[in-house]
Amino acid sequence: MHIIAHGITDVGLVRQSNQDAVLVDSPSGVFVVCDGVGGLKGGDVAAAMAVEYLAEFADRHGPFGGLVERVGEEKAVNRILALIERTLTDASEAVFNRAEADPKLNGMSTTVVGMAVIGSRAAVFHSGDSRLYMLRGETLYQLTEDHSLAHAMWRRGILKEEDLKTFRHRNVIIRCLGRQPTIELDTSVVELLPGDVFLGCSDGLSDMVDADVIATVLLKERPEAACHELVRLANEAGGKDNITALVVRIEGDAPESSRRMPTERRALSLNHFTLFCDLTFQESVRVLRVVKELHPETGEYVVREGEI
Repeated sequence: MHIIAHGITDVGLVRQSNQDAVLVDSPSGVFVVCDGVGGLKGGDVAAAMAVEYLAEFADRHGPFGGLVERVGEEKAVNRILALIERTLTDASEAVFNRAEADPKLNGMSTTVVGMAVIGSRAAVFHSGDSRLYMLRGETLYQLTEDHSLAHAMWRRGILKEEDLKTFRHRNVIIRCLGRQPTIELDTSVVELLPGDVFLGCSDGLSDMVDADVIATVLLKERPEAACHELVRLANEAGGKDNITALVVRIEGDAPESSRRMPTERRALSLNHFTLFCDLTFQESVRVLRVVKELHPETGEYVVREGEI
């Protein structure tokens, strides 16, 4: 399998400056979108710093094929995710300290969403309300969950789903990089299949373009054309914020046959169990990181009473 990727960022039609940043590093397989927070107080600085830390990480550790060959995919994924979390913690501390030292930058922070291609899997990480989507076949899946006040209120039943777009404080985020010296990161892992298309974007795109329109564009267009079309559509809808689109397409032959169910089917299957029935799709994808899929033979014991 090989990767075709493209990313662009646009100031939009209302903002005076662009505080988004994007990293497209196809040789290492690292792709990132950051959306700076802080108005005129350095959101662009925070986003640029986060991307710089991740670009250095990609340059130092990528590509990850050698690690996969040495330790296997599963261990490689866990190691890389641990390194990414450490890198983003360092970035968060650096942004926080710089904001503390410079009154003009006080309060700056940034969202971060990205993926690292490790063998035949993608390690997904994010903090904030920038999103990562996956188009598989003709279905678009949102792999990340917004760390926003509006989404938290909806999860608690305080807001109705139809009120999310009109909620006055819908863009208030409750997690990000740089607001504190540490960062709270959500991570998940998905297998890669030929034809998969991933979209990383800032809320300047996801707030302005409906998911079904995004799916249509990703289905019809190659990565570079898709990026430009999505930015055009966001501007056509008002361009109220900075707009960033990062499209990654997986091409080539399928990996060796596996008995594992695809990520989306495994996540949805969890909802059939009472323990997991109230989880969102994104939460179920995260749970899969600690769930092992077994394929016992006929007559083989799975568990015996009294065992741990």
